[in-house]
Amino acid sequence: MIDSDKRQKRLHALHRSTERLTRRLEILQAKNNIFSTYRLLVVLSGGGMSAAAFIVGFAPLGWFLLAITMMVFVVMVRFHRRIRAGITQFEGWRKIQHEHMARMKLDWTIIPASGCRNHFAASNARV
Repeated sequence: MIDSDKRQKRLHALHRSTERLTRRLEILQAKNNIFSTYRLLVVLSGGGMSAAAFIVGFAPLGWFLLAITMMVFVVMVRFHRRIRAGITQFEGWRKIQHEHMARMKLDWTIIPASGCRNHFAASNARV
């Protein structure tokens, strides 16, 4: 009975942790979408303003606006990559926790297959 209680507590803790990771992933996905939109807006607005400056004949202003646009874009790309790295990391953690829960429940359909099919041959390969 004690083992069953520990197992149920651990399953419950894993479930709560998975829910937290899912909520965090939803937040990061929303930020990812926002950054994608902002990056597009920066490129379109900055490119449009610098193109307008070139067309009107203010080439120095056009170059200045183009340089500012590129700097803002590079900074946004850097932050956006951090968000994407966080998404990848949280997805990996969530997958690991799902696998742990599957192992505790002995759900063979979710448990990933072993890397080596013939364990005996793999262990004796060095002989």
